[in-house]
Parts: sequence; structure tokens; C-alpha cells
Amino acid sequence: PMIAAGNGGSIITISSAAGIKAVPGCGHYSASKFGVVGLTNSLAVELGEFGIRVNSVHPYGTDTPMGNDLSMYQMFQDHPNFIH
Repeated sequence: PMIAAGNGGSIITISSAAGIKAVPGCGHYSASKFGVVGLTNSLAVELGEFGIRVNSVHPYGTDTPMGNDLSMYQMFQDHPNFIH
């Protein structure tokens, strides 16, 4: 619909800091986020000629109940290399 409308536009994908820098012990997660970055770059090249911008955001830490769980603190204490 964006191409047919001819008005350009913007697409934002959400990746992670793990999509820019690998996270030890989280290869599966990093791979999925690197995939989002690759998709974003490909779409940007493909859609740019139609005036459609494609960008991604890469949040690092967010304050969520999962991140505040005591087991997460224990994991980071046991594996400090997981924190970059």
C-alpha cells in the first residue's frame, strides 16, 4: 500500500543492542536481532527509491518485571560477561 500510494513513508523495526554487538551466552537471541538488522538494511535499499525510509532502533536495557527478577540478578552475578 505504501508504494502504490506514492507518498513515501517510514518503517521502523525494533531490534536490540544485541543486534549490533553479540551477547555472550545468548547466541540465539543475538542471531535473531542481527537478522532484524539485515532485514532492515535490505528493505531500506529496496524501498528507498519509493521514498520509504526504513530504520531500526536498538534498545539496551529496559525496566521490566523480568529484568528486576531476583534470578536475573543472580545470573548477572554468576556471569558478569553477559553485561556489556
